[in-house]
Amino acid sequence: MKRLLVIILIILTLIGCKGELAGSPNLSKAEGAASNKETMEEEIHILPMDITIDDQKEVEELINDYFNALEHRDYLKSWELMSTKYRSGYKDFEGYNSASKNSIIESIKLIEIKGYIPPFKTKEFVTTRVPEGVPTVWFEAYFDLKLTKEDPSWVNGKNERFVNVEKEDNIWKIGGLATSP
Repeated sequence: MKRLLVIILIILTLIGCKGELAGSPNLSKAEGAASNKETMEEEIHILPMDITIDDQKEVEELINDYFNALEHRDYLKSWELMSTKYRSGYKDFEGYNSASKNSIIESIKLIEIKGYIPPFKTKEFVTTRVPEGVPTVWFEAYFDLKLTKEDPSWVNGKNERFVNVEKEDNIWKIGGLATSP
């Protein structure tokens, strides 16, 4: 708890009175438009302070359960762990169950997950590792995948995806897997 308070104080110190990060560019709209031709203006995302260690543990467990379900071809379980929005990409469970992306997976095994802080630049994705003691619900998943045939979305061997999560009825759900945050 002390670490979290120290980090909050550091963030508040960096933000300063005007709500800008110390040392960050303070460009007018005209200057910003001209500057954007050469380099994109930085955008800072501050972690919501209402994320708790319990949230982090729930999300870590969710990600492990999701990949475990995929590993054991328990598509009903993986379906139940997906958010309503994520499931809306399929007609229904049968559509998800018979989706070609599921049928070409010979095996999948979660290797590890790593927490990160969301991107803070609009030109390129720059994520940073989470400081010790700061809870997060943003994770990168690393997993081994063996496919029965070639697929443009996946590679045989190690894959990396950012795991998007959403809270529905106070329960964390998988909101999708993405190649960038």
